[in-house]
Amino acid sequence: MQQWPWKRIWPALAWVAVLFALSSIPGDELPYVQAPLGFDKVLHIVAYAVLGMLAMRGWFEAGVAPWIIFAFCVGYGVTDELHQIFVPGRFPDVYDWIADVIGSGVGTWGMFHWLRRRRRAA
Repeated sequence: MQQWPWKRIWPALAWVAVLFALSSIPGDELPYVQAPLGFDKVLHIVAYAVLGMLAMRGWFEAGVAPWIIFAFCVGYGVTDELHQIFVPGRFPDVYDWIADVIGSGVGTWGMFHWLRRRRRAA
């Protein structure tokens, strides 16, 4: 078995910490931005696409199956939404979680195919 690639795992774990910190901001401290309806879902998709890419990059090379990496990202999205129950002025939203799932899928799928193509070229 391959040695665990710690140098590639830390970015995904750091991004999880960033997402947790952002979810911990109380609702009344969030900046008000006049944005189109649903723009927050785009932000969720982008944030979780980044998580999917970083997780795939780090764990795929360690031999972790892509579906497990995707499940990790989706599972973290669930815990992130549930965490907001405990943050004043915030609440879990199933539509935010759906956006997290879409972003996780885009990030893990895209990085998986990029890594496979790179591996074939080598």
